[in-house]
Amino acid sequence: MRGEFLLAEKTYLRAIALDPDLAAPHDDLGLLYASQGRLGAAVEQFRKALAIRPDAASTHSNLGLAFARQDSYALAIPAYEHAIRLDPGLADARYNLGLAYTEERRFEEALAQHAEAVRLNPSFARAYYQMGRVHTHRLEYGKARGFYQKALSLDPRLADAHYGLGWVEGEQGDVERAIASYREAIRLNPRHVHALYRLGLVYTATGRREEAVAALESAVRADSAYVKAHYSLGQAYLKLGRRAEALRELGRAGKVREARGKLDE
Repeated sequence: MRGEFLLAEKTYLRAIALDPDLAAPHDDLGLLYASQGRLGAAVEQFRKALAIRPDAASTHSNLGLAFARQDSYALAIPAYEHAIRLDPGLADARYNLGLAYTEERRFEEALAQHAEAVRLNPSFARAYYQMGRVHTHRLEYGKARGFYQKALSLDPRLADAHYGLGWVEGEQGDVERAIASYREAIRLNPRHVHALYRLGLVYTATGRREEAVAALESAVRADSAYVKAHYSLGQAYLKLGRRAEALRELGRAGKVREARGKLDE
C-alpha cells in the first residue's frame, strides 16, 4: 500500500510540474492525501486547485470534507455552501453540509439539506438516518423513529440506523425492542461502540448485570478512550462486588479524561 501511495503521489506531482495550470492533478493529489489522513496537505492541494479553477464545485466539496474531518465545521460549511451554489444537484455535498450543520446545532438547516439530498437521491438511506438523528437531538422521538425506519427500509444493513432506532425505542420505554435494535447494530458492526455502550446501559437499568458487563467490556475493547464506557463498566463491576476491577476501570476513566484535558490546554 505504501508503495502504491508513493507511486500515485509521484505521478500527480510530475503532472503538476509538467503543467502547473492544470487543476485536476492538485485535486487528485488532495484526495490522495485525504485518504492517508494528511488533511492539512489535502487542504493545501484543494486550495491550489481552486486558485486555478474556482468554479469546480466538486473541489469545494472536497475542501469542505477535509475541514470537517478536522472538526473545523466553521470552515467546512462555507466550502460546502459554495459547492452547492455552483452545482445545486450535488446530493453528497448537501448531505455533508447537513452533517456540518448538525454538529453546529443548526438543526433546521440540517434537516433542509438532508431533505434536499433525498429529493435528489430518493434511495439515500444515510440521509434519512441523519434526519432521524437530528430529530433525536431535538427529543422528537416519534419523528426520529419514522426516519430511522425509512432508512432501514432502504438499507436493512445500516447499523447506525438500528442504533438510532434502539435509542428512541429505549427513550419511549420499549426496552425489549431497544435491546433487539442495539443487538442488530452490533451484529452488523461488532465494533459499534455506541450501540455496545447503550446496550450495556439498558442491561444495567433492567438488572441484567452480567450482560451489562459483557456489553461494556466489548465497548471499551472497541474504543479504549471511551470515558463513559470505562466509568459505566466500573459501576457495573461494583454492583457485582468485583471491587478490584471496578477501581481499575474507574481509574482508567479518570486517566483518559485527564489526558484529554491536557490535549485541550
